Amino acid sequence: MHGRVKVRTTAEQAAAKAAERAAKAKAYSTLLAGIMAKRAAGDRDAKALELTASLLTRNPDFATVWNYRRVVLQHNLDTMAPDEKRVCANAEMRLLEECLTQNPKSYCVWHQRRWIVARHPDLPWPAELDLCTKFLKMDERNFHCWDYRRHVCSQCADDKGAPDKELQYAMDLIETNFSNYSAWHYRSSLLPVVHPADEACATSVGVAEDVIRNDLEMVQNAFYIDSGDQSAWFYHRWLLGRDENPPVVCAWSAEPCAQNHVRVCLSFSHAVQLDPKLVDVCGENNKPWTPVHGKPTKPCAVWTLSVPASSVPEPMDITLKAAAGTSCGGSSSLPWSHQLPAPDGFVAGVESHAWSAITRWRVVFRDMLEVEAERCKELLEIVDTPRDRKWPLLATAHILFALDPDGNLDQVHDIVDSLKEVDPMRRCFYDDTQTGFAWIRHVRTLDPAASTTFVAGPGNLTSLQHSQLFAPLRSVDLTKNRLQSIAGVSLMHNLTHLLLDDNLIKDIEADELHTLPSLKVVSLRRNKLHSLHALRGLVALPSAEALYLEGNEVTSIALFAAFATQHLPYLSADEQ
Repeated sequence: MHGRVKVRTTAEQAAAKAAERAAKAKAYSTLLAGIMAKRAAGDRDAKALELTASLLTRNPDFATVWNYRRVVLQHNLDTMAPDEKRVCANAEMRLLEECLTQNPKSYCVWHQRRWIVARHPDLPWPAELDLCTKFLKMDERNFHCWDYRRHVCSQCADDKGAPDKELQYAMDLIETNFSNYSAWHYRSSLLPVVHPADEACATSVGVAEDVIRNDLEMVQNAFYIDSGDQSAWFYHRWLLGRDENPPVVCAWSAEPCAQNHVRVCLSFSHAVQLDPKLVDVCGENNKPWTPVHGKPTKPCAVWTLSVPASSVPEPMDITLKAAAGTSCGGSSSLPWSHQLPAPDGFVAGVESHAWSAITRWRVVFRDMLEVEAERCKELLEIVDTPRDRKWPLLATAHILFALDPDGNLDQVHDIVDSLKEVDPMRRCFYDDTQTGFAWIRHVRTLDPAASTTFVAGPGNLTSLQHSQLFAPLRSVDLTKNRLQSIAGVSLMHNLTHLLLDDNLIKDIEADELHTLPSLKVVSLRRNKLHSLHALRGLVALPSAEALYLEGNEVTSIALFAAFATQHLPYLSADEQ
């Protein structure tokens, strides 16, 4: 072990130690065998509690034994009077505290404590709060204890666990150690409760403006104490409004399809679990909306509906009512209504709010961002080590992009390029950060009414992001980028042409292309496809007419020709 002096032992001492360990192991095995025998026999007596307690004080992380112990305890508690329940529960809590002393981060022990306090007839909740304080002094980042503390506060009728008192507790921990990430996080969860924003001037994080401004001043102290510590920087980003916007409809399309039907497609800013009862189509609801991934019980960012063309008036009214459940369990507060022209051909549109809906920055007080950008600049003038420059540089990039996504993009890219030099181990992360900025900028330029073709290349895009907003497009050309995967293409529901030449794609994931009903042309020339297995996502495409794979290593494999003949009949004749 680190920090321990290595003590040499004689052969005799080593033998004695080995014998001692063997005896302990034998005793433990015998004890466990006895417990399992009683469990198999269905015993729920005091002896079972005695044996399990003996084993769990030696090994607090034995989930099976805790499960058996709960069965025995529940059986006994069901037949006890209130006084007897109190005695039993208090004894269990003493045992749990002994186990926590051995392992303060045991999942099993904290779960058992939460289970037993729910059955205590008159638990002194403030004492449980003191227990949490005790263990957080031992380890301020014990997230098991933090979770339990939040539960205790939710149950504590005493003023001791009130949100304002807990807010002060978090502040005390922060003042003791600016690097206490858990305390910063706890503060962020309590501020909207203790200092909610005024409805007339709502902030993106739900906190009163004056409190946000005061906390922005406070975190500066942490930055100047240690600008390389990430805890305060995460809190800083949260204060400036980086959170997840509620889902809204961002794009739509409609077109005639098979069997004299019209297919309508709605794209949301985030994955939602769409309730058909909440969507009116021409005055009727409960239509059979389908997620493009084909799994109705799972959230999706793109949903489609096929209706008989004869039932579509002009214009076609679609109204999404006030709630669409998100993948995170939240809901949208923004109803949406639109009149779609009855399509003779393909019609589509992107809402003007689309780009702001997908970004996690919601600017309410622009002057805050301007001040923070200047403060980061001042900090960068006095720090010189890579560790100290990393976080203020990253904050500056995000703030400048939030202030002006178009005008500041080149400067933001330069800052992120410098981060790759400052923090080379995370170069790929910074590549993806630049890609994220680029995609948001691309979203701002989308106008399917003017053109259903999108071209972004040559460039340095490393991944597909916000693909659902490209669902109204017919042709996407991402030639000469740095894509390694096509994950996300499945949300570009109306594609007919997908051009991905000269990228770094190694694999065509199953089901990414099969959900695109109109896809006719796929071009993957000069990528990194090495094996037949990598082509599995290209097999049996429903509407494919042309596939191009020239320049991929897989085309030189001996079995490729036979594979293509059998599974890829739409492969370009020049490549077979």
